[in-house]
Parts: sequence; C-alpha cells; structure tokens
Amino acid sequence: MPKNFRFIIYATILGLALYAYFQPRPDLRGPAPSAPADSAPVVATPAAPALPPPPEISIPVTDRLGVRREGLETSFSQAPFKYAFQFATDAEGRSQLTGTAPDGTAHLVMIGPPEAVTGAALRADMNDSNRLAQLKNANAMVNLAKLAVPGWSEATAWVTDNIQRTLAVGSAATTVDGKDITMTARPPGKILILMITGPKS
Repeated sequence: MPKNFRFIIYATILGLALYAYFQPRPDLRGPAPSAPADSAPVVATPAAPALPPPPEISIPVTDRLGVRREGLETSFSQAPFKYAFQFATDAEGRSQLTGTAPDGTAHLVMIGPPEAVTGAALRADMNDSNRLAQLKNANAMVNLAKLAVPGWSEATAWVTDNIQRTLAVGSAATTVDGKDITMTARPPGKILILMITGPKS
C-alpha cells in the first residue's frame, strides 16, 4: 500500500475521531419539558379585605310588623343594595338575620320569625367624606321604611327630611299604622339608625 494512501487513511480516521470528540454529547435523559405555549405566569391575587363585623343593634321586643323576612331579604340582596346576609342570635335568643352592604357602611338587622318579623333596623354611615355611600344608605333607609310599613305614602319624605335633622338634634320619631319608626344618631361620626318595630304588646 502506498505510504501516501496510508497517511490519508490515518489522517481521515484521526479527523473523524477529533470531530466526534468535539461534538456535544446527547442528553440521555431527554429534552427538558417545555411549558405550554398558552401558559401564563401565576400571579398571586391579594385577598379582598374583610368587612368589619356588624355592630350590635338592640331591637325591643314587640308584636309582629306583619311583613315577611323573605321580602326584606330579597329586596336588599338585589341591586342597587346587594347586601350579604348571615344568621345569628341576639342577646334574648331571638333569631336574627343581618345584612351588610358591600362597602361595609350599612347593616340591616331583622328580628323575629320568617313569616313576620317583629322589628328591623338599619345602621348607616352618613359621613360627608363618602358622598356615594351617603346617598346609597339614604336610599336604603327609604327602602326599609317602604317595605316595613306598606302603604306609607310619606315614607320617602319623612326619611329624607329627618336625616340631617337627626344628625343635628339626635333623634326623630313617628307612628304609622301602630308601628313605631325612630331615627337616632350615634356618635362618634355621623351614624344613623332607622328602627321600625311592631305595636307594643
């Protein structure tokens, strides 16, 4: 065999060996799984702040108002109020249903059996710094007066006329169809409580 040909063979083998040596080694574990194309990074969503617990509202023991709890709950559960309701028991052991406005500035409390509550009270923040909440809460008080005293034609006028008056002097009251309607101011701040109860026993 000619020396030149042998040299060519050796050079070729050496070249192939060097080429193979410097090639990247295949990963026997296989390629790393890739994330789906449509996957998005997970972003932690901060939890919504918890609403403050409803305050204690004492409703006196009276005869029934003559309105169903379901009617009040349904009305305040829907727009524009959207109150969230929960059951509880008051200090006298009576069934109590409490609804809280989405912004936590108003609480509706109903006492008594489902077929005919004995009393209802709405505690509302009427602070001037939150004008939108002030208007919503005034509307809620009008709604309660209309539902708890059906047929009371002066409900809207009485409630709206007495909001600022009660904040100034402390209280207002009237009686319609044997039902007592009272509006009282609670310090500190501008807190109003509209309470409607049935005839006293």
